[in-house]
Amino acid sequence: MFLRCDSIVQPDENPIAFAVKETKKSPITILPNPTHGILKIASEYLNDGTIQITGLFGTTVFKSDFKNQKEIKISIQNQPKGIYIVKVISANQTYTNKIIKN
Repeated sequence: MFLRCDSIVQPDENPIAFAVKETKKSPITILPNPTHGILKIASEYLNDGTIQITGLFGTTVFKSDFKNQKEIKISIQNQPKGIYIVKVISANQTYTNKIIKN
């Protein structure tokens, strides 16, 4: 059995470099993650907007507006264990992060 190779890596090329995707660091920090229900959402760049936390099936479990806050504490202790999506909407930007509740 022979394997066919359609691409050749030149000796001076790094084949691993093609597999690495550069990602931008989010200006939103959510700690701790995983959590037991108390979250701290912090950012240096946001002045006002909305925070929304939803379950994987789209059910909103938390929604609140904020104004001129660099740090917000949120409780989702009454929610069941699972994966949640945190969406921070500010001006014309939206940041989305996944959190795990133990």
